[in-house]
Amino acid sequence: MRAWYDIADLTSLAQEDAPGIDASVTALNALIDSQGLPDSRVVVCGFSQGGAIALRCALGRPTLAGVIGLSTYLPLMASTEFSSQPLGTLKTDQPVLPALLCHGLYDPLLPLALAERTRDALLDKGLSVAFHTYPMAHTVCDAEIATLSAFLTQCYGDA
Repeated sequence: MRAWYDIADLTSLAQEDAPGIDASVTALNALIDSQGLPDSRVVVCGFSQGGAIALRCALGRPTLAGVIGLSTYLPLMASTEFSSQPLGTLKTDQPVLPALLCHGLYDPLLPLALAERTRDALLDKGLSVAFHTYPMAHTVCDAEIATLSAFLTQCYGDA
């Protein structure tokens, strides 16, 4: 099936496809760069694997306007490289990168505990994380879209 990277096992994440993840992050960075906008005008968003790539991308681009992950997780968060890697090149005068994570309470593919670990890892990296759960499976619901809309308004202000 179409995918951003190969997934061997979501229960332990012991065999993550680092080359595939890196290639997808590189492709997303190239797409962002091709738009000719400053990072402060860009929010990256994705669902499931797309959300995983959006989150990894945002860690390397801390001056983005924001990042949204829907029914997703942060890949490679258990790697030694991730735990020792500082978040981008934040300067003290830069605003904190805002992140929105939304997850289904009944998601059969990505357990809520994995989303909570993702939230905690992003908080540890210094992001400002809003975390919302909804009574749904691995999908999107109307209430989640309303939360996403409010987050985008917050990221862009009146612009």
